[in-house]
Amino acid sequence: INELHPDFVVICGDLVDETESDEAFADFNRIKAGFRVPCYCVAGNHDVGNYPTIELLDRYRKLVGPDWYAFEHKGHTFVVVNTSVWRSYLTDEIQKQDTWLHDTFKETTKQGSPVIVAGHHPLFAKHAEEQGNYFNLPREKRRELLTLFEEHNVVAVLSGHAHRQIVHDYRVHGKSPDRVIQMVTSASTSRNDDGSPLGFRLWH
Repeated sequence: INELHPDFVVICGDLVDETESDEAFADFNRIKAGFRVPCYCVAGNHDVGNYPTIELLDRYRKLVGPDWYAFEHKGHTFVVVNTSVWRSYLTDEIQKQDTWLHDTFKETTKQGSPVIVAGHHPLFAKHAEEQGNYFNLPREKRRELLTLFEEHNVVAVLSGHAHRQIVHDYRVHGKSPDRVIQMVTSASTSRNDDGSPLGFRLWH
């Protein structure tokens, strides 16, 4: 990756395999330090648990950094979210992230900034109304997020988790047929279930 000289790297979660392994996080941070470009991390279910607890979230924040945040690059705003929180029972954490997300989108809309969202779980695998399962977000939360994304000029949603490549152009309701949100789930660097080669996606 360093030889390609990208502007930055985004890792869409599952930085480690064993959630509570200090050694795994130490290994990850050591390897991450080898990047010669900024590296932005997304919290995955292997990083904070399938059903996160406050203790696991605090641990991730101590060992890796914040699990929701935004950064700007060349006129675009990148919004990083913790999708595992939306699958949890932590109502206070859900409310905190949701409030931050709404406030962030208000600012990006004022600025006229296109937005790219990065999370771990895909919103959906095949279609927006599919049932919620291990590989996507709950349907009610998905509907809420899609409405929010439509209203605030989200142009792409990046994810991991599925161990396969999934790409959709989600057409925004009531808009020009050209207005789509690209949904991109990239294959993994460790194990892919669809025969995709191991590796990463290079965006232009």
